[in-house]
Amino acid sequence: MRKQSIVNTVLVTATLIACLFAGNTAYAEGANLSGRTLYELGETRDPAKVDQLLAALNTSDHHLRRIAVRALGKIGHEKAVAPLIEILESKDEMPMVKSAAAWALGALKAGEALDSLSCCLKDDSWVCLEARKAILKITRHYNMLASL
Repeated sequence: MRKQSIVNTVLVTATLIACLFAGNTAYAEGANLSGRTLYELGETRDPAKVDQLLAALNTSDHHLRRIAVRALGKIGHEKAVAPLIEILESKDEMPMVKSAAAWALGALKAGEALDSLSCCLKDDSWVCLEARKAILKITRHYNMLASL
């Protein structure tokens, strides 16, 4: 449990730092949103904000993409599943964004992502870690539903 707490603290801290930097200097081109705004959209957990966050996935700034991905995971709308799987399967995506996509798919309990998550188990260490956690979360969810 201690390791889990440290990893969560590091991820939250990294997100906040990225928000501060991105909020001052970078904007998601397609959505014209700063990192801070993307973060705040996720905190609202409002499904009406999903389209703005999906538009932000097209930015060239990987920090903003990561913030948008995590925000989509927080909102938890099924409309985000296919784009998150695309990110996870992309050969060109940065590991930090892929890691966030794995986390978000776990948060969404997206059973359709299990194959893509399994392929990430041999990926970069952060991506692998988040993929493992997502697979566990998803399988526990479906096992619980099956037992009802």
